[in-house]
Amino acid sequence: MRWGLRAKEVVGIVALTFVVVTSATLVHLAQLTRVVVENAAQQAELIAKQIYAQTGQSEPARSERRLLAVPHLRADRRRRRTGDPA
Repeated sequence: MRWGLRAKEVVGIVALTFVVVTSATLVHLAQLTRVVVENAAQQAELIAKQIYAQTGQSEPARSERRLLAVPHLRADRRRRRTGDPA
């Protein structure tokens, strides 16, 4: 079967269109993947910073509870809060 010039042109244009669309799609998917990964990394960093900040805030409260378990320190804290001189 012999292909005419018109059929060869059509096949060539279809193949070229397929290559261009496929290439553009692959570039878009690569950029989209990069953006998604960067966004996930930023969110992970934010969560890590939040956890670190919350850990720093909870530690003094825990040590303060330990200090309040000592009776004379508890009385001293009450005096400071009310403004009574020692």
